[in-house]
Amino acid sequence: QMFDGAAGFGLPSPERLLQIQEDQQHPPQEQQYYPAAEQQPGHFNGDLNTHRGHYYEDQNFYNEILSKMHGFGDGEVNGATDVGVSDAMASFGFNSFLFIFLMVTYEIVSRMVPSVYRSRKLHVSDDSKVVDIPHSILPLSWVPAVLETSWMTVRKCGGLDSYFFLRFIRMCFRITFVSGLWGMIVLWPVFATGNQGATGWYFFSMANIGNASWRLWFPTCFMILLTIYVLFVMNEEFRHYLDLRMQYLAEGDAAGELNPQAQHSLIVEELPRELRSDTALYEYFDKLFPGQVHSARVVLNIPDLEKVSAKRKRTARRLEKSIAYHEAAGIRGTHVVGTKRCTFLGIETFPIRSFKGKFVEHD
Repeated sequence: QMFDGAAGFGLPSPERLLQIQEDQQHPPQEQQYYPAAEQQPGHFNGDLNTHRGHYYEDQNFYNEILSKMHGFGDGEVNGATDVGVSDAMASFGFNSFLFIFLMVTYEIVSRMVPSVYRSRKLHVSDDSKVVDIPHSILPLSWVPAVLETSWMTVRKCGGLDSYFFLRFIRMCFRITFVSGLWGMIVLWPVFATGNQGATGWYFFSMANIGNASWRLWFPTCFMILLTIYVLFVMNEEFRHYLDLRMQYLAEGDAAGELNPQAQHSLIVEELPRELRSDTALYEYFDKLFPGQVHSARVVLNIPDLEKVSAKRKRTARRLEKSIAYHEAAGIRGTHVVGTKRCTFLGIETFPIRSFKGKFVEHD
């Protein structure tokens, strides 16, 4: 195969073969390139053989560069390599092992630390515990009870956030399952009968269909129908969300708990300076809506005051810790000014005394 700078790799034409034979009989001598400024438009310097020599020098230069690139060795282009069946099965086996390991870990840890995985029994009233999950030594004994739970029960126990999160997972499963099932039933036979010599996994893809083949109508129509189905499913979920959202704003959640203050609270930004207090803001809105304002609270952006307040709380916490340590151990605490303290899991240590600092006794 020969390489042409404009056309790429390809078999030489009869004219090219005659040209090659002529050049072999009369090899061109090396000539110096002429600057472009010395050439007139529409003319060239030197004879025809000289310019042929320059042309083939350029082609040899291109071939030398491409031979050093990955996938262009030995004068040919190497296509993409297919993923073998063994590689796919190895990936499937690894993910299966990871799934089994996580499920076994969950079964063991959920029984050892029930306060983490079953915290609703400790923090939720008995009225919200409407799902009775049986206790058994058998693994995955909770699966049947979960599968039999209705969506209304999920919304009543978990709230709208958990409810719509599970609905979102269900919507994604519906889309992938429908597309995968009908893809195997419709598209795989169409691709497999393309007879374009594709091997491996590409045998069941569009790579096995020739250009301008009537089989291309199948994936085109399939994509159109799948897009319509996806938009339909998403529209149904959005309509369902809108209905439940309006119901929640009007009546509260499914458990019947309704907080009037949370249902009718508003946030107002860019307050003028004269209204930046709770009393002034309440009086202003009470004039607009007499007897209908529950309360008004102003949240100020005061980072300097917050920094000083945090420092005060930190100092008070350290003082309380020193007093407790003195009461428990009988040792009077000291404070090292200018040193750092380590904090681990929210617990602050005593001052690190290896650093230089000024010792101050608590009075």
